Amino acid sequence: MPQELRRLQSLLARGLRDTAGLWPDVRVGYRWVQQAAYILSNQDQRAALTVQRRLGGLLGAMTRHQATAGTFAPALAHCRKVTRSSWPGLFACSTVPELPRTNNDLEQFFGAYR
Repeated sequence: MPQELRRLQSLLARGLRDTAGLWPDVRVGYRWVQQAAYILSNQDQRAALTVQRRLGGLLGAMTRHQATAGTFAPALAHCRKVTRSSWPGLFACSTVPELPRTNNDLEQFFGAYR
């Protein structure tokens, strides 16, 4: 094996070894964030009020079970804080018909009229 690949393999092995203790907390936090993304994607086209209630319930659960996230808990606290501060405008795409869901969709929508 070339020396460069051996060095890369060594760096990766050391990185994985040195961060092994963090991964359980990251997995817990990742599940919360994935759940929030799923709720907000609203793939099953639920009413805006239902999406709001589901996300509110998730934020409540995140608060109650924050200790299970270990070292990732401050990141979840920040996520909750930002979500709550963004709450008034967070569901516009669910309440305004024909409003594109993402910035990319908005860009394409307005770009079509140039």
